[in-house]
Amino acid sequence: MILIQCIDWNRSGREALIGETRVTINQLLRMRSSQPISLHLIHPKKARRKKSYVNSGVLLINEVSVEKVYSFIDYVQGGTELSCCIAIDFTASNGCPQVPGTLHFCTRDQLSKYAVALHAVGEIISDYDSDNLFPAYGFGARIPPDNLVSHNFPLNGHPENPFCQGIAGVMEAYRYALQTVTLH
Repeated sequence: MILIQCIDWNRSGREALIGETRVTINQLLRMRSSQPISLHLIHPKKARRKKSYVNSGVLLINEVSVEKVYSFIDYVQGGTELSCCIAIDFTASNGCPQVPGTLHFCTRDQLSKYAVALHAVGEIISDYDSDNLFPAYGFGARIPPDNLVSHNFPLNGHPENPFCQGIAGVMEAYRYALQTVTLH
C-alpha cells in the first residue's frame, strides 16, 4: 500500500496537510489509460468531523510507469567492465606504524588493519576487475628523497606506472610504501 500525502508548504516553514490517499501499485497499473487517474485527497480529521465532507481536492496522475532498478550483478552480466583504483591513507592520524594497535602496525605473523581490509575487499573486487591491474596510491605522507608531503603517490614508487598485478601486487606495494614513506 502506498500512502500519498499532499502537503501545503508555507513560507513560514509550517506545513499543512491538504489530504491523503492510499493506493497499491497494482491499482495504479490497472488504471493506466489515456485519461489521467483521479485520486480523492482525504483529510482524516476533516472526514471525522464533518458528515458532508467529500474531499480536500483531487490528485490527477497523468502517467504511471515501472522503472527497473538494475543491480550490480545485472551490470556485470550485461558486460560492464570495472577498473578498481585503490588509495590508502598514510596520514599521521592512523598512528605510528611501529606502535601495536595502530592501523598500519604489522608483524611477520600479523597483517595491519589496512592490509586485512585491503585483502578482504580486494579479493572480492579482483573477480570483477577487467584486467586485474590496480593503480594503487597513497596520500598524506612524506616521500623520499626530498621528504615532501604528497597527497597522491604511487604505492609501488613508480610514478610512470602505478599499476599493481592483482591484490597480491597491491599488498606488496603497500608493504613497500610502509617501509619507504613517513606518515604525515
